[in-house]
Amino acid sequence: MSFINNAHPGSQINLLCLIFRVLSRSPNKYTAKELQEYCAPESLFSKDDHKKRFKDTLNFWSQPSHRLWEEDTNEKLFLSLPVEFTGDTPADVAHQLRHLLMKAEFSDIMADDDEQGASKAIRSFAFILTQDQFTIFKETLTRDNVDGSFASDFGQYSLNDSEKSYFIEFCNFIGLSENIAGNEHIDPTRLIISFLGDIFSGEKVLSASDFVSQLSENVPIIDNGRHNRVVREAVGAEIDMPNSLSVNLSHALNRLHEARVLMFSTLSDDVNAVTLNYPNDQSEQISSVELVGGSH
Repeated sequence: MSFINNAHPGSQINLLCLIFRVLSRSPNKYTAKELQEYCAPESLFSKDDHKKRFKDTLNFWSQPSHRLWEEDTNEKLFLSLPVEFTGDTPADVAHQLRHLLMKAEFSDIMADDDEQGASKAIRSFAFILTQDQFTIFKETLTRDNVDGSFASDFGQYSLNDSEKSYFIEFCNFIGLSENIAGNEHIDPTRLIISFLGDIFSGEKVLSASDFVSQLSENVPIIDNGRHNRVVREAVGAEIDMPNSLSVNLSHALNRLHEARVLMFSTLSDDVNAVTLNYPNDQSEQISSVELVGGSH
């Protein structure tokens, strides 16, 4: 029942954004039935699966384990967000969704059961972030390439035909990938930006190793995060190099450095330095990370 499956509840990004926007502007005004009548009356649709999509989306993102809205005592809907409200554009919805999904707890993301309708998606996001071949200047993130990557390294957990396209859509929406000149590439820059305020938590400068530690704690699908480590172990990848970062994460951090959101400094003979490994096969060691730009 994964939300990255186009036939399952929660998969419709357009409806997610629509519901979010209406509830942000008219909180405690509509019951679930009234909201559907206002946004997507069933009389507009001729196919049964189209009729149920709005209701499925509304119900899925109201579940306690991944809640974006809930009902008051009068059964009127209002937003119930994981972090402070920032707006109701699709980018704002994505910001909230990142925090919601990264905070979700699962008993075992590798289990066959798709826990909460979300563990398969989280497992797949963690896996694709281990695949450096999809970074800029390399392979594009297409259905065929995703299929080949899973089949080669993660075959037991491959996506089915109803999941591949929506998986790529969600990769872009939550900020794991970027569309560059019509081609999709893994680049978790936007994902990371959403968590910079939590990572620095009032501090201005962190040692590079502390920064990576906080990043992996807040974004568990990224390098050294609990979900990432489980997946890396499953595919037989190196998990004992916490201070040497993947190409995908290194590229994203370099983008934030180039945009002057983050500043790096390097100390000679720093035994705790973090190594950034770039798509052009170059590498760089950094000792500290300073937050100088916005966190969202």
